[in-house]
Amino acid sequence: MKIKSYLGFAYKSGNIVLGIDNIKRTKKIIYLILISNDLSENGANEIKKLAEDKNWILLCVHNLLNEIIVNKNVKIAGITDENLANVIIKEYNTRDKWI
Repeated sequence: MKIKSYLGFAYKSGNIVLGIDNIKRTKKIIYLILISNDLSENGANEIKKLAEDKNWILLCVHNLLNEIIVNKNVKIAGITDENLANVIIKEYNTRDKWI
């Protein structure tokens, strides 16, 4: 599962921002927003509006965020490396089934 590997690399290299509050206040450029499928309705609405305002791509990666970032209840993450964002989007679009 390549997306899992890419997310792990983003986490280890510091190219990921975790949580909506951190995403809102980061000075880094966000290239991609990933959400968990168990995100609350309010959280989903808030991040969708923010993504529209900022022109961010938004992808649902099911529970994959919690598999990568252990011991943190992560529902939303922003990728701050353009190349990583692009390969995640490419892999997401070419997968045969849900993650």
